[in-house]
Amino acid sequence: MTSVAFSPDGGKLVTSGEDDTAVLWYLGDRQHPQQLATLDGHAGRVSAAAFSSNGAAVFTADSSATGGPAARCANGGRPTVRGRWRPAS
Repeated sequence: MTSVAFSPDGGKLVTSGEDDTAVLWYLGDRQHPQQLATLDGHAGRVSAAAFSSNGAAVFTADSSATGGPAARCANGGRPTVRGRWRPAS
């Protein structure tokens, strides 16, 4: 894992890692976080992930230095595709 960021309301978490992805989590039950989706399509290791100040978007940066895909979070925390989010199974 290369970075962790909480949404401004504390209800979501985004993690990034060496596997070229970022993962969005729902923290309704802090003992059992629920994986909502995985954002792939990065050109390399995802070095940073962050929420916008209102929590409506997630931004990532990868090792290619060109930035990664961004995605909006809507519908109760479920991501709206703008990038390549894969819903959790």
